[in-house]
Amino acid sequence: MKSFSAVSIVLGVASSSFGSQSIFSFALDDIINSVAGVIPTGSIPHPYPNNRTFVADEQEDLDSYECTDAKLNIELFIGDIDLSKVNTASLILPAFDVDAPFEINHAYLNGNNYGELKGKEDTWHLNTFVVDKNHILVNAINKIMIDIDIKNTGWCVEIDWVAVEFDYHNVFPNHSDKLVDNHPTTNGNSYLEVSLEFENPSDTTCNAQASLLDPDGEFIASITRVVDITSSQGISTIDLKYSAGDICRNNKNGPYAVGGVLVTCDNGIQFLKANAHTTTAYSLNQFEGCTHKPSSVPFLQVQK
Repeated sequence: MKSFSAVSIVLGVASSSFGSQSIFSFALDDIINSVAGVIPTGSIPHPYPNNRTFVADEQEDLDSYECTDAKLNIELFIGDIDLSKVNTASLILPAFDVDAPFEINHAYLNGNNYGELKGKEDTWHLNTFVVDKNHILVNAINKIMIDIDIKNTGWCVEIDWVAVEFDYHNVFPNHSDKLVDNHPTTNGNSYLEVSLEFENPSDTTCNAQASLLDPDGEFIASITRVVDITSSQGISTIDLKYSAGDICRNNKNGPYAVGGVLVTCDNGIQFLKANAHTTTAYSLNQFEGCTHKPSSVPFLQVQK
């Protein structure tokens, strides 16, 4: 939410002393759980705890909208993990109302700074940080700290839950992306469709969350959607559709990165990737409706 230089409270709704237009992230068939002036809770479901995913969901500093100079302290017990067999470890946390780039909040794991939270005003964004395995305490309590608004300029944020995920495999190899033009529901504009494949043994219903980032790692848009999926030979696909409007407003050519991916399914399967896919190096002039069209196109980088 906006920086609060002065605040009035009317019927339980907070409003700032100055206005700022919110930019909401919408995509086709997606539901974004954001309402201006209302602080949502639990907008992104947490992953299921298991022998490689450890979750903290109910603590005093979670689900609490905190402002300037506050420090959120969360404890997370991590059990018996053989770190020598782990490919990557990720710290995952959904943050609400991060007004990047003006608002700066830092995330720490056991005293180690992993950088700034990403997001947009009045929206939830799933932040993921690949962490150094040497910074993790096994069979012990690990301490996560969020340092809010380190510049002390009046910004606020809420953290819903935190998790640490251990990945024993490389990124699943068969992700893909494409541009879709002139779809009836896009008012003539195109959208970027990213298809993510993951191992899943049966037909089920899943909740999917994923964010789109520009080549500089800046947040473009996020998607939260519930979808029925089928399984073929133990593999399922989820299609994520990012509107041309969000990409055009970012005003940067690709390639774009899809990260903060969390898919939790009713059959107990979950798929989580801090960095899931890098798209083709699309240029803005390939998206119908973009008014800013840089002349140069970045070098092609495709990660499958």
